[in-house]
Amino acid sequence: SAFVVGEFYRTVALCQTGHIERCAAGADALIALCKPLGLSTITDWLGFFLSWTRISAGFGGDEALLEGLLQRADPFLVLNARGLLAMSAIVDGDHPRASRAVQSLREGLPDTHAMRVSSIAPEASVELFLGNAEGALALAERGLVLTAEWMFPLATGSLHLTRTDALYRLGRAADAHRAALRSRDALL
Repeated sequence: SAFVVGEFYRTVALCQTGHIERCAAGADALIALCKPLGLSTITDWLGFFLSWTRISAGFGGDEALLEGLLQRADPFLVLNARGLLAMSAIVDGDHPRASRAVQSLREGLPDTHAMRVSSIAPEASVELFLGNAEGALALAERGLVLTAEWMFPLATGSLHLTRTDALYRLGRAADAHRAALRSRDALL
């Protein structure tokens, strides 16, 4: 119904703007409504966005929920859950787990523009986490070209931040400052 779709997008907006408590409350209420109705697509994506919000804020994600999403039929959800598992490994400081997660990112999934765009942000973040600032910068810049063709807010924000951080780590502070200003302008 229109109410469910409206509440879904409201809750996702809360997640994407960092309102963890309000996002969690909205997600819990909507999941309680949708589960008995069999609306698993809504509940799966709500779980994803709630985990994304927690991980983005530096908290751990719900590993069991994310692992469960890997079994879904929606390849875009599977890819995003894999990427989020990589990001969760970064938050946890787990180098081997981050490497494994990113290596299997697009395994067995269709090779579409949307898949390439969605996979490049976690790949770039993991490269930076593993200490490869040059590789992270190359991936971030390639990803930003891809996102220029089709806006992916989650990927775009991550790519801008990774590019800025990589430039800084490479000793290019002036370039990092300019990148941060361009990021602000692009995202706001």
